[in-house]
Amino acid sequence: MITASAFAETDGNVWWKLAEACAQGAVYDSNERAPHSKCLPHTRESLLRDLYSLADDKKRKIVWIVGESGSGKSSVAYSFADHLHRTGNLAGTFFFSRKYAKR
Repeated sequence: MITASAFAETDGNVWWKLAEACAQGAVYDSNERAPHSKCLPHTRESLLRDLYSLADDKKRKIVWIVGESGSGKSSVAYSFADHLHRTGNLAGTFFFSRKYAKR
């Protein structure tokens, strides 16, 4: 975390340059990705529960979701990220895209 005092002590331009280089559209709730695909109610409940359990494992730092094209990975990932965000446990996300070269 960057505190206001630490930001004031550094060259603020450095942080703006970093923000410009970041793939802002890669965050889970980016407007670039709207509309956000998510799991329909009462679907993939077992899988999502398993993911929530993995997130509670303090030894695990990354959860990687893999699967066939069109199998719903993005919907699962969004639903999982949204749950973590609502519970205050989301550290970061990166949603890849074929459409946008920066991500």
